[in-house]
Amino acid sequence: MNNATRQKIRIIKKLVIPIFKNPIKYLYFLFINAFCKVQYVIVDCEFNDNSIEIIQMGLVKMTSEMEVVDSLNIFIRPISPNAIEGRREGRREILEQSNKSDVSFPEAIKMINKWIGNDCKTILCVWGISDISAINKNSIMHNLSKSSLSYTFCFNIQKVFLKKRKNKFDYVPSLKIALEKEKIKVTEPLHNAFADARLTASLFKNIYSKYTAHIAQFLVWQ
Repeated sequence: MNNATRQKIRIIKKLVIPIFKNPIKYLYFLFINAFCKVQYVIVDCEFNDNSIEIIQMGLVKMTSEMEVVDSLNIFIRPISPNAIEGRREGRREILEQSNKSDVSFPEAIKMINKWIGNDCKTILCVWGISDISAINKNSIMHNLSKSSLSYTFCFNIQKVFLKKRKNKFDYVPSLKIALEKEKIKVTEPLHNAFADARLTASLFKNIYSKYTAHIAQFLVWQ
């Protein structure tokens, strides 16, 4: 078997295997990409100390061609004021902005849904599952429906990154490690939801074109 034939087989495997693993999801993913306007919304959250209470949400909106078209940074008023004393500079700024904010979590969700809009099929993207789990828990805590954000699918970018790296990790890699592996320059402090969302968007753009076929494997219905 020559190299050209091997390459063709690899391409066919990449396209066909996901169909058998998740046929309905994969075919629906192909359908919306072919006949609907699709957007990707990357979301990242920062939390109150020692709790799941969200105090900052950063979001980046991308087209299906991986162009960034908009971004959003929301500081959320905590139920109890954040303790500021003795915090490192970047963390202190987030806590201060949150304490000063007039935006409650339900108001933040309303703002985000309006910003997402309803003229596209939206795929919500996260790095790891903790943020989407926290959004669901905060929604319940504030008497909203569990699926308070407006999207069609949720997608964990971390899983495609691991697929690209052939799962060569004995641990779950952090965003910082993934950025280093993808040689993406970090020019602002991590652990700020807005900065992390922008960096996750850059990471997603890096791996999207080569691993588009695998995205359907990891999509979770709304």
